[in-house]
Amino acid sequence: MSIIVVARVPYFYIRSSVEGKALLKEAAAKNKLGAPTNAIYKTGDLIGRVSIPKLGLEAPLLEGTDDAQLAVGAGHLASSVLPGRNGTSIIAAHNATWFHRINDLTAGDAIEVDTSYGSYSYVVTGSRIESVGQNVINTIGPTIALEACYPLNALYLTSERYFVFAKEVNRKSKTYQSSPPAHSNVGYNIDVPLPLREEGITLKTNPVPMGNLSYTGTPSLSYQQSDMPLMATDALVQLYIAWVHANADRNTQWMKLLAGSNTPTTFYGVSLARYHYLSLLNVTLHVTGDDLETLEATTNVRISHRFHVDIHASVHNGQLHIDSMAIDQY
Repeated sequence: MSIIVVARVPYFYIRSSVEGKALLKEAAAKNKLGAPTNAIYKTGDLIGRVSIPKLGLEAPLLEGTDDAQLAVGAGHLASSVLPGRNGTSIIAAHNATWFHRINDLTAGDAIEVDTSYGSYSYVVTGSRIESVGQNVINTIGPTIALEACYPLNALYLTSERYFVFAKEVNRKSKTYQSSPPAHSNVGYNIDVPLPLREEGITLKTNPVPMGNLSYTGTPSLSYQQSDMPLMATDALVQLYIAWVHANADRNTQWMKLLAGSNTPTTFYGVSLARYHYLSLLNVTLHVTGDDLETLEATTNVRISHRFHVDIHASVHNGQLHIDSMAIDQY
């Protein structure tokens, strides 16, 4: 009888600022040290890394598919087997970053999973789009299923998933030596007064509907397939939410701090309960190579009238700040 494993990817927005590239370096060091073949991982533990040569992708692989894991790399679904063991190992990652090009994979393409207990080579056997809640059936032999929200550029939790399936074709075991070092944390900085932060300026406490992530410029694959795009998006959205709160608090000093001296006063004094979003908030990142230069976010809001909101921001030495905001009635 086949074993049924239900694939699940939770709401992906960032709660952690751990940098994926640092985790890849840690994974490389940890994998050299090795681990027991019967290794057991707790949620958040670093298992290794996933490499897809065709996509130029290398992503850290962690145990678990909570926000904190998917913010920084790929996550292993704990209810499925570990890579290299008999059955289907489900590996999920954000569609807008690490796995945003997995639809380019076709039968025969290679996928490598390097863990602290062994290295495993897979070839793609197929792909399909499934509705949320659709069961993924375990195989008899070792296989993997890569999973991401579909469409692959969505910044919101979608009702469909894109799966890529692959079977193991080669493996190499490792010898355990000792424990790995800890990793470091980095991210984009934003200047938000502590009282505003304490009001709650995240998506968890503010119903801003997220739309799509797109790029302009010449972004490198390493940037697009890292955690940096979502970290930048999260920073920009937090600045916008903080600005909305500052308006509701009638605090012009905070408004100017967040959006400059020409900050619009259209929403001044408007309570948070009066915001009704008429469209998703879409984000565009202008990137040259690995360097994020500017950001733009747009959405439509109804208060007493309908307004189009256009936010422009930039990054200097890791500090993200809003350059201008335009609010136009339509």
